[in-house]
Amino acid sequence: MLKELNLIDDQTNTDEIVQAYTQNMHDQLNKIIKRKNVSFNQATLDYLQKDPDNNELVIAPAIQHFKEYALIVLRFNDQLVAWCNERAGADYRVLAENLDHHRTNIHNFCLSDIKILNRLAEKEHQAPFAVSSKENPDRTDYGQAIVKFCCENVCEAIKNE
Repeated sequence: MLKELNLIDDQTNTDEIVQAYTQNMHDQLNKIIKRKNVSFNQATLDYLQKDPDNNELVIAPAIQHFKEYALIVLRFNDQLVAWCNERAGADYRVLAENLDHHRTNIHNFCLSDIKILNRLAEKEHQAPFAVSSKENPDRTDYGQAIVKFCCENVCEAIKNE
């Protein structure tokens, strides 16, 4: 596929594949960082957390999914480079595909969690949890918001220690 997109010359050269993929990921992450289309409303989350049922059944798992997704995104390139140095071509490709599949699955869980949190907020007559400046935000917009949310929470926790 990378060859078809003219991102690489030799589809059997693993180093070239990794370099092209890594560069593409860096480009994508830079685009994600610049996007400001979706943000999460901490006040709504705080309000929803007051209900122990919401917190245990919905919010805690959602936050865990957000953390897992953010960690995968932030470690993705480093993990690929490490595997490339440790594994042969076919083994590397299988691991990379599995990691990408896992990232997609966790992202899907996060998107479902966001919809549920928005429905809970609406039911409780609160502002939506996820707010967008776009009429139809895409997966990347939500992914960026998840990573930003997790990074902000880590910074806040460090400040409070």
